[in-house]
Amino acid sequence: MARVRVDGGNRLRDVLIGGQDLDGLLGGQMVSAKMSYAADQIGQFTLEMIDNVSGQIVKSGLIRKGVSFDYGDQQLVISSLSYSPAPGGVRIKVDARSRLISSLRKQTGKASWGTTSVAGWVSARVAEAQGTSVQQELGTESITRQDGNDEEASWDVMRRLADTKGAWCFECDNAVTFGKPSWIAGRPSTRVWSQFWNAPTEHSEELLEFPGYEMSEEGETPETLTVKWLSDEAEQARPGQVLDLGGTGVGAAAGRWILTGVDDPISRIEPFTITAQRIVDPVPPKSA
Repeated sequence: MARVRVDGGNRLRDVLIGGQDLDGLLGGQMVSAKMSYAADQIGQFTLEMIDNVSGQIVKSGLIRKGVSFDYGDQQLVISSLSYSPAPGGVRIKVDARSRLISSLRKQTGKASWGTTSVAGWVSARVAEAQGTSVQQELGTESITRQDGNDEEASWDVMRRLADTKGAWCFECDNAVTFGKPSWIAGRPSTRVWSQFWNAPTEHSEELLEFPGYEMSEEGETPETLTVKWLSDEAEQARPGQVLDLGGTGVGAAAGRWILTGVDDPISRIEPFTITAQRIVDPVPPKSA
């Protein structure tokens, strides 16, 4: 059974900016900090803090675009920065995104690899960016990278190939995952979370509230699930993992789900927000 978080939930000690400990330097001036992982967009760490009236943090030059920003296994770089007035000082907002994706976005210039293995091409480009990858064998494609008005980076080409193959392409923990949701969910190494809800007084300890469920015939994902977890183990939740939800009280929400997003409230004792969908592969474009 998962352990409920009782340490205050503050993991700012795991954050390093430019190699410096954030918790010791800025912890007392923190407003909020959150790490978001997603299967359909680049993961992002968002940090807000209040500098003092003398502008100590701003003057230090520590926080600037391109500086390394690490949180545990997440190797990031600062991608955006803003200052705004705040009572007693200056509000600083920082966004940091994957260093690996940043490197893949720097792989530009017109290129053609001919008709080649999609999995092999993905693996090679990620290795060039000094990352690791897990990819499904999805046959071959004629692979090109455009320049000029239609300039592409290797990351853009990967996402385009994923759409063509009805696959997902995302990054967590300095590793790119490329494959169909059914394949990702079925891998022996994929973590499976088993939880249940019978009644408000009888449910998995880590479930903070009744799971949110939506079903609609409109859109690409007809069934979606949102759950709130308050657990130490929730720190390990990532897109592509599986949630097996059971219990007499969940109705149509019962069954297996693949995680699509995780919001990690790093700086305070709040629940993790987990989003998921049924394990259904995207339909490739008809021209593919």
